[in-house]
Amino acid sequence: MPINNDLHDGDFKAFFQERLVAAVESYAAAHAENPAWFYKQVSLAPSLARDLYANALKDPGLQQLCQRQWQRQMAGEQSPQAAEAREIAFDNPHVLAVARIINDSGTHLLLRVPLMVQIKRWLRLRWLIVGGVWAGVARRVWRRRVEPECEVLSNPRGDKHAQYLRPVVERSGLRFRLLGDAEWPPVRLVDLWRLRGYPTMPEIALFAIKYEAAIRILRPRAVLTLEGDSVQDCLLAQTAQAFGVYAVCLHWGAPITPFVKIGYRNF
Repeated sequence: MPINNDLHDGDFKAFFQERLVAAVESYAAAHAENPAWFYKQVSLAPSLARDLYANALKDPGLQQLCQRQWQRQMAGEQSPQAAEAREIAFDNPHVLAVARIINDSGTHLLLRVPLMVQIKRWLRLRWLIVGGVWAGVARRVWRRRVEPECEVLSNPRGDKHAQYLRPVVERSGLRFRLLGDAEWPPVRLVDLWRLRGYPTMPEIALFAIKYEAAIRILRPRAVLTLEGDSVQDCLLAQTAQAFGVYAVCLHWGAPITPFVKIGYRNF
C-alpha cells in the first residue's frame, strides 16, 4: 500500500523509513571506496544515497516488501511463511540492491525494466548527445555572459531559496553568483563521454561535471547552499571541497520528530 495515502498507518511509515535508511546507508557505505562511485576526487556515494532514499521511498515494490515484514512483526511471527514466497520486480538497480538488504523472506527479487522506461532513458541519452555537439560553442558564450569571477557561488533551488538569499547578497558586499539549475555551464560532448563510466547514475555524475566547470570558470572563494539536504546541495559542497573551495550551508530549524531523514544524517 502507498504509505503516503494511509493516515492510520503511521507506525508502518516509521518502520518503513527506518528500514529504508539503514539499508541505504549500508549500501552507500559498502561502495564508499569503489572507484566507479567517484568523479575525479568527488565521491558520488552521499549524493546517490539522498537520491536513492527519495526514489525508494515511493517504490511500490519496496513498500510491499516492508509491508509484509511489518505485518509479520505485528502478528509476532519470527519467520516468513512458505506461502509468502513470490516475485517482486524493480526497474532501478540501486533500489533493487537496497531491497536485497532489507529482504529477509523467501521473496524473489529481480531487475525488470519496462519497455517504456527503457525508451525514455534511450531518448534522454540521445538528447544529451545531440545537445553536446553544440555545447562546446555554448560554453564559450556562457563564459563571456557571466562575470569572470565571483567570491560566493550558490545554487538556490526555486524562487523560495532565491528570495531568502537576495537580502544576504545585497547586504554582504560580496560578489555573489546565484545559478539556477538551468544556468550552469552547458555540457560538452567530452563531458557526455565521461558519463559512460556511470551507467546507473548519469544524472548525478552530470551535476558533478557542471559544478566542477562552474567552479573552475568562476573561481569562487566559497559555495553557499541552503538547507543542504538535497542531492544538488550535497554534490555542490563536495565538489567545492574537492577543489579547495570552502562550502557553507545555511540551515534553519531542526527535526522535530524522532526520525531523521537521510539528507540530515551524518550532515
